[in-house]
This record gives sequence, structure tokens and C-alpha cells, in this order.
Amino acid sequence: MPSSGHYIGDLSMPLHMSVYDDFNRKHHLNIDQTLNRSDVKWDVDGAALIAKEIKVDDSVRFNNEEELINYMLKIANESFEKAQQLRKENRELTHEEGIQRVSESATFFRAVMRYCGKKITVDDAVNAVQ
Repeated sequence: MPSSGHYIGDLSMPLHMSVYDDFNRKHHLNIDQTLNRSDVKWDVDGAALIAKEIKVDDSVRFNNEEELINYMLKIANESFEKAQQLRKENRELTHEEGIQRVSESATFFRAVMRYCGKKITVDDAVNAVQ
């Protein structure tokens, strides 16, 4: 069963926030794999390289559940809009767009963990990708 982190990650995936139509069926797997690294031998090696590209906005804080929910909806709506753009342009996500989207979920995940009382350290971030 996927963890809550998995679902937070799915929020930033455009085709996860969009109708499962012919476009989605045709492009879903390729878009899901946008950030896979074919230039490294192991996924864990690729994850460390991708993690270096992710930009987390560490200033995001939630004071209550309403703020948390509103931020979650913001990410989902941005992903939906990106899916609509991809559909209109009949293309897949670029690497840069993928990094931007996953950065949104990483920011949200860190803020949720902080809201739940988890002290976030640099070591936690490094260990998460190793």
C-alpha cells in the first residue's frame, strides 16, 4: 500500500490529476518516467542526482488544516492545468517541468511533516534519497 508520501508526490503529477482519456493512456507512463535517469546504472544513483535539482521552499508553514488543504488543492490545480496544457500542445512533460512539479510536492511534504511535529533536518533530506 502506498504511503502518504506517495500520494503527496502524485499531487504534482499532471496526468494523475486529470481524466484518464486517450491522451492520458498514451502518455501516462512516459510522463511518470520523465525524471528517470538513463545515464546511471541504478535508480538510487539517479534519485540522488534528481534530488540535487529539486528546489524546496522551506518557508512554507501551515498553521491549521485549512491552510494545509488549500496548499494541497493549489498543487493539484496546478497539475491539472499543466495536464491541460500538455493535452492542448500534444506533448509530454519536459525534464525542467518535471523538476518544477516534483519540487512542489517536496515542499508540501516537508511542510506537512513539520505541521505534524516532525523536526526536519538536512540529514533527513539526504537519507530520503539514499
